[in-house]
Amino acid sequence: MYLTDSYEVSSQMANLLAVCWILLIPIGVLLAIILYKIVFLLHTALEFFTLARFEAYPMLQDLRATAHHVEKLSGKVVAGVEAAEQAAQAAVPVVKQGASSVGQQVRGLVDGVGAMLGGLYRVFSGR
Repeated sequence: MYLTDSYEVSSQMANLLAVCWILLIPIGVLLAIILYKIVFLLHTALEFFTLARFEAYPMLQDLRATAHHVEKLSGKVVAGVEAAEQAAQAAVPVVKQGASSVGQQVRGLVDGVGAMLGGLYRVFSGR
């Protein structure tokens, strides 16, 4: 009996080993394909990042230069607006003085025209 059991166990082990080899070979091939794909993906990603670095670096420099120029221009615009505000504030008293001067000149003109008309009236009316 011992020999029969041993023979059955060894035949079962042989079958188990055959099944394991049948399963291990496709699994090993699939794992090798997956590993190859992962390595290829990493290599492609490295190439992409290298290319992106060489393409993006000049673009970032241009962006920095543009931001610097915009900053300088906005500073000039702010200075121009402040100068315009100061000029407008300085112009208000001058405009008021000019308006009062024009008012005085108009009154003088009206008085002069009135005096001239009065004089003409006296000349022609005989008084």
